[in-house]
Amino acid sequence: MIKNAAGVRRKPKPAAKHNTETTNVMPKQKSIIGKKFARLTVIGEAKPRRYLCGTIRRRSIALCDCGKVIETDNTFLMLEKTRSCGCLRRELLSNQEKTHGHTVGYPTRTYFSWRAIIERCTNTNNKQWKDYGGRGIQICKQWMSFESFLSDMGERPKGTTIDRIDNDGNYCSENCRWISRREQQRNKRTNRIVTFKGVTGCLVEMCERFSVPYGLVRQRLSGYGWSVEDAFARPNQKAQQP
Repeated sequence: MIKNAAGVRRKPKPAAKHNTETTNVMPKQKSIIGKKFARLTVIGEAKPRRYLCGTIRRRSIALCDCGKVIETDNTFLMLEKTRSCGCLRRELLSNQEKTHGHTVGYPTRTYFSWRAIIERCTNTNNKQWKDYGGRGIQICKQWMSFESFLSDMGERPKGTTIDRIDNDGNYCSENCRWISRREQQRNKRTNRIVTFKGVTGCLVEMCERFSVPYGLVRQRLSGYGWSVEDAFARPNQKAQQP
């Protein structure tokens, strides 16, 4: 028993009970069955999906205008990230291909480069995804149209490939150029940059500049732990620890 300000005794309130049990039951949500989102009409509920982060998302079964049935996240439907079964994207690409002539017969090397950029930046199943889209490299909105890409970059010259000047930057006109494959190899983010006699450059370029065998310098630096000065300046003899 405790007393209040007036001196009246009363029983203390019982401590609130906290529910420590977890549940996998999702809160109720208004049904979207029958609603249409772009080309997709929701015809039923699908099994919710649990993502690796622990988030559980509701999913729906949807009928596309083309007749194909798919399953997709409700969030993607309502945000219009999913607008069709995939037929809309194919139609848009088909319409683009009819206007520029780069896919008549056999696709040109310029078109191949553009498609390769889109795949490695947007397709999570692409083998190169982890080195591009997976680490935040994007393609600018304008370049989702081949005509815009062609207008900015022009035809791809023979023996060249597309290169990003800043390896951590996106694919856009300000950061891209056509260069030879040999030049591109020198611009890789994995290249080792060294400074010798006041000159700085990638290891391959520096070896060519100072007429030193690349394999020898690389072995001295990586295998024996030599300094850059010793790796370049020492005579080409049997490698020994300096």
